[in-house]
Formats: sequence, structure tokens, C-alpha cells
Amino acid sequence: MDLVNVKSCQMPIDQNLNQKHGVGLSITDIAYLSNVNLIAISSTKCCLELYDYHSLQTNGDFDKKVTIAGLEICATCIDYWVDPEDVSHAILIWGDSRGSITALIFKGCPDLCVLNSKVSRQKSTKLHMLQIAKGRVCGTKLVKFEDIHHDFVKKVKYEPTLGVFLSSSSDCKFADMAQ
Repeated sequence: MDLVNVKSCQMPIDQNLNQKHGVGLSITDIAYLSNVNLIAISSTKCCLELYDYHSLQTNGDFDKKVTIAGLEICATCIDYWVDPEDVSHAILIWGDSRGSITALIFKGCPDLCVLNSKVSRQKSTKLHMLQIAKGRVCGTKLVKFEDIHHDFVKKVKYEPTLGVFLSSSSDCKFADMAQ
């Protein structure tokens, strides 16, 4: 594979974040949400931000489409899985610095309405974890596995053939959690 066209973008930096936490912004992981053409970015901002990849192709910059706010602690790694036979069934999963695993399971929501950048090309949506936990977001279920590890989560993945979430941490443990 030849890398002919390499693009780099800078994430907008919130100066208040630096003053509030005394540290600079750090991106902890990135995942591509192929069925909705979004890029999910986790950072020390204690939220997940989803950017429209199409906008990078057309105007050379990322347009933020969805912010998932209200994370108790920052996500250290993220992954995304989509059912190849039913693209309205997908899972956005992340591990955090406390050793917990969180998954948003999207099922039965046409075009993953809250994530679909085609639906909201011109505006950005903000979702709060409390809304999702209370079942107020269409076709979205929140699953959380608290304190699975004694240290931050380094890697997380959904394994569809086993129907489990897999994770690893620097505490020399790995875990599998059934849905």
C-alpha cells in the first residue's frame, strides 16, 4: 500500500480545559465508525467527540457532529463494531482510567439516528450519558462494567463470535464480559 495522500488535522483546543484541569489536552484513542462515516476521538476532556469524515474529504477540516458528554472519567481506549449483516446494529465501546468498560449498543435505530452525520449535516448534537442511561436516546442501550481492572484499560474490543467484550490493562489481567 502506498500512502500518497496523508492528511493531518488539529483538534480544536479548549483553553478553559487547560486552566480547569492544569493539564493540556491529550487524545487517548481514535476509531472509525464505518457505517456512519464518523471518526470517534477520546481525550482527556472526559467526553467522546465524533467528527464527520466526509467533511475532511470535502473542505479539509473535521466538523464535529456528536459529543457524548458526562463521562465520569476520561476514556483511555475506544473501539467500534458494526454488524455486517445489519448496519443498524453497532457497538461503541471504551475503557477508562479507572479500569471500567462502557458500551453503547445501537440496535433497531434506523441509520443510528443519533450518530448519523447525513441526518445532521449542518448541526452538532450533544448527548449526555445520563440521558442514555435513562433510555432517552432512541435504539441506544448503555452497558457498564465497573472496576474490571485495577488500572487503566489499555485495549477493549467486542468479539461477536463469542458475544463478549474483551479488555486488557497494565495490571496484567485481561477480562471477558458477556452482554
